This record gives sequence, structure tokens and C-alpha cells, in this order.
Amino acid sequence: MFRGERMKHTGFALALAAGTALWAGQAHAQELKLTTTFAGGNGQSGNAFDIRVGGSAITLRALELHLDGTSAQRLNFWFREGSVIGNLGSSVGWTRLDQAVLTGAGSGNPTPWDIADQVFDANTEYAILILSEGSGLDYTNSPSGVGTDAASDANLTIEHGFGVAYNTGDPDGFGGSTFQPRTWNGSIIYVLGGNLGSASDALTATAGTSARLIVIGADGVVRDAGQVSIAARNSQFILTRSEEGTGETNGVISTQGAPGLAGNVYAWAELTGFRSNDFGTGNGTLSGGGLQIGADVGVGPDMVAGLSLGHSQVKSSDAGTTNDGDYTYLQPYFSYRRGAWAGTASLIWGKGSFDQNAGAGTADVELAAVTFEGGYDNALGGNLTLTPTVGLIHGREDTDGTGGTLAGTSSDVTFTQVSLGARLTHATGQGTLFAGLHAEYLNNDTVSVLAQNLLANDGWTGRLELGGETALANGMQLSTSVEVSGLGGDMQTATGAVKIALRF
Repeated sequence: MFRGERMKHTGFALALAAGTALWAGQAHAQELKLTTTFAGGNGQSGNAFDIRVGGSAITLRALELHLDGTSAQRLNFWFREGSVIGNLGSSVGWTRLDQAVLTGAGSGNPTPWDIADQVFDANTEYAILILSEGSGLDYTNSPSGVGTDAASDANLTIEHGFGVAYNTGDPDGFGGSTFQPRTWNGSIIYVLGGNLGSASDALTATAGTSARLIVIGADGVVRDAGQVSIAARNSQFILTRSEEGTGETNGVISTQGAPGLAGNVYAWAELTGFRSNDFGTGNGTLSGGGLQIGADVGVGPDMVAGLSLGHSQVKSSDAGTTNDGDYTYLQPYFSYRRGAWAGTASLIWGKGSFDQNAGAGTADVELAAVTFEGGYDNALGGNLTLTPTVGLIHGREDTDGTGGTLAGTSSDVTFTQVSLGARLTHATGQGTLFAGLHAEYLNNDTVSVLAQNLLANDGWTGRLELGGETALANGMQLSTSVEVSGLGGDMQTATGAVKIALRF
């Protein structure tokens, strides 16, 4: 159900007051404020109205609302590109940017709301809905029709719109009665060209999360490659020949049955990719893919040492902000196996660059990490092997803005992930299949306080892995795997890989 409009005074309220002013805050750029009025005179649960952005993009930093009384109430901020007209029946197509419980400053007084930052593109119209789950939002009867200007400056225009009742029969409160024309009472606080803090936060989140996922993927790649290399070496056989008339014999190592192995060198290549959902407050996505190649040599009966070169491209989209980047990295690695014990360790160092919002901001990144994973094979019979595993990944990424809205910014993310779990492997006549279940503890440490929850939550989550490998024609070998991580957390990630062992 929904309620009717709450009228304080009859007739039209006082004329609107509009203007811009500096607003004190912790922004890196000058903050501006556009105010309609705090004249009140009427009210209900919410206001719906359009804003028009001028020739430069802006970033919303905060709001001032006109709340009736001094009680606490839950507020929701929704937005969408286009107009509110015809779009108030349901939340389909809308994005809820933020939700907060605010205590009103009383009639006639502004109530501040440090809302999640949001970039609004230049020369674009957006629909805004500010909706209380109570009925304490004051507004003013408008002297002009819906869609006419209520307040404007050189960068932004706020239009007259609708009063809105909260519909308790809808999970998001949409579909309530509307009243027109009504003027939202309040202020929009913003910066030009995309807030440096918001832009930097979004990039920090994208780059930091991408770096962690790339490191996790690269760790898995060299872990498998190193163990396959050792297995390939163990499958070698020795041909003995005698030289006629001398009585001497020579041993010859054959690599005919070992895909990817030529003499003492094992070479491989792997395609990787990942995708994360629920990235940030805008229900966005983070995706990436790349190629990793490498080779190793035997340095003893139980160990190989190798070098991997990888290149990955990543892209994120969240709440109107996009980041496109690429990384190139080197990864020396060591793999060990003796009896049932096995382990792999690696170092990763790489550099990359990002473009934000189609080049509006640019930045360089540098990545460094160390990884380790070890396990112990337990033969169960029936060609089944259960391998308890423990893993550790620790990395750091530094981000430095180089141009546009990111110029002069810098941040870093340090991440540590511990993994405990087990992998079950089944050997068949065509190859091997495996499935694994792991518990992972993640700790992110970032020097910049993110305004939005863009990084994966700290704490425990689950990871499920499935995969297998099989021999192909001409001595080649194909391996595939897929992992779903972040189970039980706010951000789930699907990772996939295809590896081809090359034979020379």
C-alpha cells in the first residue's frame, strides 16, 4: 500500500533559491554545490526529478536533504540514464547507488548525506529518485511544470519533478502515488570532470582486484606446469646402444612419449580468463584474459626451475565508471616433487597501464608478488588420489595516475591470501580428472579509504575447482580447468584456463 501526499500549507510555496558555493570536504578537486530550496511546504516519502549535465562530466560527492523532524529514517538513492517520466512503476532499469539511515536536522535545515561517489557523463540527462521508507521528506509545490528548470549553474541543471509515495507492496518501494509538479528540496555537491578521489578509488579497486586474480591464476598455471614437467621427466626411458667393435655403450634419453619435453627443456603455453560479478555498488563486472608461456629445466632429480612470461588484459564496469588495462609480467618458478610430497613457489613482477572512462584518466601500475602451494598425495585405490593442499599468496600493487582525472593520484593495495583444501584426482585411460574444494582467507590492505566496497571482502570464502587433461595426437597434451571462488562472499569470480603442452 502507499499513502497520500502530506500537505503542510496551502497554495504555492516561496520562490526557489538557486546558487553554487564551495563545500568543505576531503576532495582532491574543488567541490561545488547546487541548491534548489529548503522552503518546504509539502512532503511525502520521496522526490523524483531529472538532472541535466553540461559540457563536462561531474562526480556526485554528497547531498543535502530536507528531512521533516529529527527522527531516523532509511533513505535510498536511485538513478538511471534518461527521464523519470514513465519510469516510476518499477525499479527495472534503475541503479540503487546508496542506502543510509539518516537522522533529520529538522524542518528548514539541511541534513547531510555523504553518499557513494558517482560519475555522471557530460551532455547527458539522468533520472533521480530519492526515496524514504518513511514519509519524512519535505519538498515544495512547484510554480512551474515537470521538466522545467528548478536550479542551474554552468555545469548542472536540476528540474522540477514529482512527489512520490513509498509503495509498501513493492520490495523497492516503486509504484506509489505521484504528485506534480513538485520541487525537490536540497543540494547536490559535486566536482567537475570526475572526482579525483572517486576515480582513484575505482581504479584502485579494479587494479588491485585484477592484480590479485592475475597472481592467483599465474600461480595455478606454473603449479600445474611444473608438476607436469616433473611427471614428463619421470616418464622418460633410456635406450642403450653399443658401438660396434668397441664394446662401449651409450645411454640415450628419449622424450618421444613426453609431450612438451625436448631434452632437458619442458615448454608450455596456456590461455587464461576470469570474470567477477557484483563488483562494487553498481552490480558491475570485472573480466580479463590473457596468454602465459613458459619453459623449465631440470635442476635435480626432484626439482625444475622455469620462467614464465604472461600478458593479460582486464576491463571493469561499475556504476558508470569503466577501466581498461593490461599487464605484462615475468614469473620465475620452482617446482618440487619427491614421493607423495609436491610443491611450487614463484615470484611475479610486472607492469601495466589503465585507461579510465575512455581515456579521461590514465594510470600506470606495478605489481610484485610471491606465491607458494604444497600438498601430499594419498592413494585411495581405484585410481583415486586425495591431495590435501596449503597455499599462500602475498602481493602488492602500486598505482600512479599519469593523466586526465587521475593525474597526480597514487595508491597501493597489499593483499594476502591463505588457502586450505583438498583435490581429488581420478586417473583414466584417456587422462586425468580432478575436483577440489578449498577455504580461503583474504586480507586486503589499501592506503586509500575506498568510498565504495569495490574490493572483495576480507575474511573466509570458498573455492571450487574442476578440470582435467588428456593426450592429443602427435604427442601434444591438452589441459582445461575452471574455478569458482568467493563462494559465501560478496564477489564471486569464475576463472578458466586452457593449456597446451607443445612438443618440439
